[in-house]
Amino acid sequence: MWCVFPWVASVVMQAGAPLPVVQPRDGLPNVFARLRQGRPTTIVYFGGSITAGGGASKPEETSYRGLVGRWFAGTFPNVKVTNVNAAIGGTGSDLGAFRAARDVLAHKPDLVFVEYAVNDGGAPEAQILRSMEGIVRQIRRADPTTDICFVYTFVVGWLEDFRAGRPPASVRADEIVARRYGIPSVNVAVPAAARLIDGTMKADEFAKDGVHPTDAGYRIYADAIIGFLDAQRTASAKGMRHRLGPPLRPDCLEGARMLGPDEMGAIGPGWRVETSDPTGSFPKLLVADTPGAEQSIRFAGPILAMFYVLGPDTGRFDFRVDGGDWQTVDPFDQWAKEWPRAHYRLLADGLADGPHVVTFRIRADRNPQSKGTVTRIGYLCVNPRAR
Repeated sequence: MWCVFPWVASVVMQAGAPLPVVQPRDGLPNVFARLRQGRPTTIVYFGGSITAGGGASKPEETSYRGLVGRWFAGTFPNVKVTNVNAAIGGTGSDLGAFRAARDVLAHKPDLVFVEYAVNDGGAPEAQILRSMEGIVRQIRRADPTTDICFVYTFVVGWLEDFRAGRPPASVRADEIVARRYGIPSVNVAVPAAARLIDGTMKADEFAKDGVHPTDAGYRIYADAIIGFLDAQRTASAKGMRHRLGPPLRPDCLEGARMLGPDEMGAIGPGWRVETSDPTGSFPKLLVADTPGAEQSIRFAGPILAMFYVLGPDTGRFDFRVDGGDWQTVDPFDQWAKEWPRAHYRLLADGLADGPHVVTFRIRADRNPQSKGTVTRIGYLCVNPRAR
């Protein structure tokens, strides 16, 4: 028996105006039409470590993703429902826009939950808008019948915003995109914050680290989402082709794509392609650890970023674009000492649209805490303008 948070309700904070849990907008007409017809259905959960299930005792079962997936299976027992975990911890919507084709569209989803508000916290509004709009437009261009739902999760550090009835800045930015494209949103942070504010749950009962919920915290998230889903399930709305229209921003990441090692041209001396990835995020890696080894790669568009492995032996490197000045990057951070992880870094922004060449060069010096001079590139992230 589900204890469902009333999706139509607003939770009133102690010192501010009510914040809605759900903004239904155009709803989820297509996925439920499909489910009612008994047709195989694919649901993709796209986000960061909260969507991955960080903090849950059994991420595949007790995270919000696991609980919502179980609801679909239990509600439509005669339908083949495929739930896809497309979450990568520690990453925001900026990387999300680049990996949407590989990690979302490749599964031909019928519904995509998008959860990036927490990991986008502190990012400039313009960056959030261009990334979230890029994700939406990629999904809609691939299939205008795919339903999308934004999910806004919570960190304890946002509690004062909720006391004041004020959505965090990243949520406000996401809502600009949601309103433009008629996307429903479920602000699961609202019932979570309410429990902390009224004292029925302590902060460490909700999330031991203030970010990643316990099983009890994930239940709050799931109940809010399931309440909305249950209302959509019983709605009489017919299927529809979601509108697209012109973008909010001309620089939105609608054309975002990732270039793997096979698309990087001839491999330079001292560089090699490896198929062994310690993070499980990359089918191939372009790797070098020889000081002075250079690799040049052609790309197009105004943005250049890299999606790479950051770990205990990651070294420094130089790069330059179109023969310009060399810039030095030291990716190493406090978490790299412990284990390798997939990481994202913006290298250049605001370039001309036309073709470019980036050159990487391995450095001999390294961060004092690093064990090596290795650079492992999984993808270059680019956004060639749509023509």
